[in-house]
Amino acid sequence: MRPNKTQLYFLALLIGAFLSPTGLLAQYAGSWIETIPTLTLPETSVQNASFIPSWSGQLSGGYFSEGGNQNGSGFFLDGTKHLTKEGSFFSIGAQGGTQQLENSLSAWGGLAFGAGVGLNGWTPYFAFSAQKGDMTFNAMTVNVGADIILAPYFTSQLFVIGIVSSHIGPFASLLSLSDSSAEVDELNASIGFSLAAKVDSMVSLIGGFQQDLNQTVKFQNLAHTVSQTPNLLDNLDIFKLGFDLNFSRHWVVEIMGKGGWDLMPAGSFYSDRLAQTITLSNASTTTFIGGSASLRYLF
Repeated sequence: MRPNKTQLYFLALLIGAFLSPTGLLAQYAGSWIETIPTLTLPETSVQNASFIPSWSGQLSGGYFSEGGNQNGSGFFLDGTKHLTKEGSFFSIGAQGGTQQLENSLSAWGGLAFGAGVGLNGWTPYFAFSAQKGDMTFNAMTVNVGADIILAPYFTSQLFVIGIVSSHIGPFASLLSLSDSSAEVDELNASIGFSLAAKVDSMVSLIGGFQQDLNQTVKFQNLAHTVSQTPNLLDNLDIFKLGFDLNFSRHWVVEIMGKGGWDLMPAGSFYSDRLAQTITLSNASTTTFIGGSASLRYLF
């Protein structure tokens, strides 16, 4: 059954409950900048392994494409404090890169925070990130989920992500304005899962599915005195499949392919996949493919 706007608003309400006491902001640039903690593949039973609290870190960068006009780059520096042998942790990070907004390449930067509690085989977590960028790009994200160890070399992850974002672009004509620019506000939600299986000491396979619900909530002038509320929902079903190559204890290459269906509504709305505000006379369904490639250095 296709989720409706009521379900999307329920997710947004849940997100607001998490964000209201913290005031933290976060991201949106396709699915490249997801605040999802890295899936781990334990080599020994957590019950028998010796453990000493410690820090680990990684520096990563790469390129992504959303299967439309949305593409860009990302650079991330993350540090994680491992608190217990059962998997409790907290992490902090800095992010930056480029993305397409209204067919223009724009820079962005931000900060991230995450924490999880190890519960003997599964680790519920939450994560936030804050980003700002060119074209007055602002975004707010929260991710709630859990890592679940299915076997010593097989891990799953369930997640729900909520995003509020805005930017300006050359679509003021939608509001019958004489100005050259206007603002678009979005409310986005994703739900899905990921799987990771270790094949050998060098190769791990990664797969997953997610559904993205991207709602264009409002177009408004920069003074916020004239607005239009289309409340149109762009619905994407996305399948992912890729692999990690561990060349050493420090270097990891990740290649990820993705594809699916984009159910686009009739009317004027912002398409994250196409990275622009568009107007369709009729609703349509489009298939797409995309992917990403990244290189990580583990400290």
